Amino acid sequence: DKSREKQRKKNLLVKKEAKEKEPKPKKPKKTPIVPTAMRKKTAKQRRAQQTVEDEEELTQEYRLLKKLKKGTIDENEYAKLTGTEDLL
Repeated sequence: DKSREKQRKKNLLVKKEAKEKEPKPKKPKKTPIVPTAMRKKTAKQRRAQQTVEDEEELTQEYRLLKKLKKGTIDENEYAKLTGTEDLL
């Protein structure tokens, strides 16, 4: 029993030394194939982007409406700038 234990410890020591001698395999770095600029956006990011765009569009249309009411621009120009010229 004691001889088996000695043999086991010897084998463990040999295996440990062998492991230390061999170089560890380098793991390949996981880099995204697609660059960050082309990365897909999450649903939350898409909604946030859409909200910002909608607010900007609404602000621009409101400014144009104020100009229309003041008389700075006419209805045709307003329709052209808002993209509703086909509705006239």
